[in-house]
Amino acid sequence: MTYGSWQSSKWLRHTREVQFTGERALELALDRQAAVVAYVIGNDTTLIAPERRARLALSRDLDSLANLTRDNPSQESEVELIRIAVSAWDSSFTDPVLHARDSIDRMRIGRHAHSGMTTFAPVRARIEDFLQDEAELYAGRVLRNSAWREGEVVVLLEAIFVVVALARMRRQLTRGSGVAASSQGWERDSRRHRLARRTLRAAPCAHCSRDRCHRARGSGVGTAGEQRDPQRRGR
Repeated sequence: MTYGSWQSSKWLRHTREVQFTGERALELALDRQAAVVAYVIGNDTTLIAPERRARLALSRDLDSLANLTRDNPSQESEVELIRIAVSAWDSSFTDPVLHARDSIDRMRIGRHAHSGMTTFAPVRARIEDFLQDEAELYAGRVLRNSAWREGEVVVLLEAIFVVVALARMRRQLTRGSGVAASSQGWERDSRRHRLARRTLRAAPCAHCSRDRCHRARGSGVGTAGEQRDPQRRGR
């Protein structure tokens, strides 16, 4: 994996982490809204505990989103807008309901705030817009990562082609060197054989005299005495 591909994969993982955190924040906000509305309608105090747990978890997720988006000013500003929307929702609906004197007071607050839908709508819209922007960012990074990986495949194939070509050239050169060496060896052996034949013809036999060697007669050369006296050759 090249550095560019590694960096692209790292940003993909980062974007997915932001998306997961944002989706969890949206679910927690929806859980809080449902719990508060049910408390207003049913006057069931057991619903207060889930709302408070979801409130703490939502606050932690918004802090995580703020840390994750510090490298992107646009995303960071969107997270801040979500915080503002949640704060407005809490101050106008959830906190008054939870601190109401009795069920009659809670019902009055609920009717006045339209069950918190007026102030909760911006919270949901801000988080969904943030998630939409993250989805588009993720899609772009997926394409970029795919392009990096395709480029790596092309480079790898080119490298394999070069290695195969070099191996083939080396094999051809080795084969050519072997043929040349064999040809040179054959010529060298042939010269040695011719030289040995000449040497053997020129040297007299052990049982012949130097002047009357049958090798010389057999070769048609004759000895020096026979060439000077042709009659001696017929005796």
